[in-house]
Amino acid sequence: MTNHVIDAEGGNLVSSTQIIQWQQKSVAEAAKQEWLLTVDGYIFNREAMATIDNTKVQLLEKKASEHSEQCWGFLLPTFGKCKVEAGVMIMTTETEEVMESMEEAVTVLTEESKPPYRFPAQKVVTVKE
Repeated sequence: MTNHVIDAEGGNLVSSTQIIQWQQKSVAEAAKQEWLLTVDGYIFNREAMATIDNTKVQLLEKKASEHSEQCWGFLLPTFGKCKVEAGVMIMTTETEEVMESMEEAVTVLTEESKPPYRFPAQKVVTVKE
């Protein structure tokens, strides 16, 4: 994996701005690189809270071998409002479950064998560290 994330070209959060892959910025500068994925399939920018409707996203064929520039992942899929208290993220959705340890979260996800962001009825699992 690379240190690249989804970003708004030129830092503009206005209609028709291109969505690009860009190097991850520091936490203080990364507001325009933070995106929310809803259970309904919408993507929002955390800072603008607007969907990326009508933005052109280019799709390319998957390359034959391993190419990290084509690999994407979600750091923390979040469906709902959240707040941070004393460095711990607290979720405020009805389908969430807060875990005390990474081992407990892995056990729950292994037993359910489903990603937490795939279906609306599933739980969001948050690990407190």
